Amino acid sequence: MPGGGSTVLGEASEPSTPRRASAGSLGTVAVLGVGLIGGSVALAVAETGAAREVRIWDPDPEALAVARRRAPALAVCGSAEEASATAQLVVVCAPVDCVPSVVEQIRPALPSDAVATDVGSTKARIVREAEEVLGGRFVGGHPMAGAEQSGMAAARPGLFTGAPWILTPTSRTEPRALEAACALARALGAVPRLSTPAQHDRVAARLSHLPHLLAYGLAAVAASEVDPACRDLYAGSFRDGTRVALSSPEAWAAILSENRAEAADALEAFIAWSADTLECLRTGDSAALLERLAAARAARRKFNR
Repeated sequence: MPGGGSTVLGEASEPSTPRRASAGSLGTVAVLGVGLIGGSVALAVAETGAAREVRIWDPDPEALAVARRRAPALAVCGSAEEASATAQLVVVCAPVDCVPSVVEQIRPALPSDAVATDVGSTKARIVREAEEVLGGRFVGGHPMAGAEQSGMAAARPGLFTGAPWILTPTSRTEPRALEAACALARALGAVPRLSTPAQHDRVAARLSHLPHLLAYGLAAVAASEVDPACRDLYAGSFRDGTRVALSSPEAWAAILSENRAEAADALEAFIAWSADTLECLRTGDSAALLERLAAARAARRKFNR
């Protein structure tokens, strides 16, 4: 689908080989950034044996120390350039506002046959600027998996099992880059899905970015409106609805800022729905309220997970 404008995120074509990568088939993999996602990538690749070597780097020495303790087989490197110098596949797991600069940083060290991808929650700017540096050797990626915890200590190799892994090839993407990214996703138990960068950002704004905004908002409103003595009275609806409000504010401020136009549109749509629902409550229109809630429940059932 490179360069295409399909409105449906298609699953990548099945390879002729098994879904799980054979031993060492990914070559040497460099993982730049070992937080929750990058750490989970590194642990999963090492556990599956899909790479001959997994080289890691992070600007935080403590993250590298945790990685070393959890998986001694990981090759800890002193710089992004060192980690990338012998890699066939580089996975950039930096914050979304830092991905292009990391790609620029490693370019002189990257072998001519190496390709790169990322795991960022936004795609349009990342893909555009990374392609300016690496051309078709870069393909954007975003595993639709995560947790409210952060850091290497929270990483787990099974994080991606069964999850969609969105890849965003363009007309510039080299087939070998897309093939390597698909192979990585499959090796980690994920399902590669193809999208344009713009489509990814629109979908992610509604299925990921807006839910995080609402979780933060619900937590803030509840904390300000509920007497501290009663804050232990919540049940599953509040717990589930605010779980991701425990996520890193710094990371989510960067993600929302990167995708601010789509996130704003999604939030405006929710505000409009809320305004109509508020009118039902203010006027006591129980029939209209029931109709809205029933329609929302039917809408939720259209999602298959």
